[in-house]
Amino acid sequence: MFSRFHAGIASVFFACSQAVASTSMPTACNEFSKVGEGELRKFFIKVYDAQLATRNGRYIGNRSLCLSIDYDISIKASQFVKETEKQFRHLKVDPKNITEWMPRVSSVMPSVSKGDNIVMYIDESGIASLYLNGDLSGDLGSSDLSSAFADIWLSTRSSEPKLRRALVTIKE
Repeated sequence: MFSRFHAGIASVFFACSQAVASTSMPTACNEFSKVGEGELRKFFIKVYDAQLATRNGRYIGNRSLCLSIDYDISIKASQFVKETEKQFRHLKVDPKNITEWMPRVSSVMPSVSKGDNIVMYIDESGIASLYLNGDLSGDLGSSDLSSAFADIWLSTRSSEPKLRRALVTIKE
């Protein structure tokens, strides 16, 4: 009976820890190696510092990665959504996909204050989850949307090529 009691407690503890793990920062990000880092400035104002990490410390595509962004300014969620749509258009994403994806983007994008951190974790299946200060904000739900979202920073067609090169450690 003692061992069944402990087994029951252990299974309850395991279930609770799994529930917590699904809403807090994935441990994979702590185990990844830094690929590169850079900052975004607009009109002489530092917007954020960004760091890219992957399992092996090399960027080879939009899977199994963590992009961490530390904000130096406050940004409303609605501003994020508008900028995301603008970036999708810059990347020449199919307009039908943009229309389909924007409600999902809107539902997971948080507002940030100076000092906040957002991490985009893309798992091995290609699905991105967003974390605000370590707590799950939501996931993007499809690998196509997740990849397009990551492309804002990581595509060769990024609107911020200098930041992209710093993140993927390509020397100028």
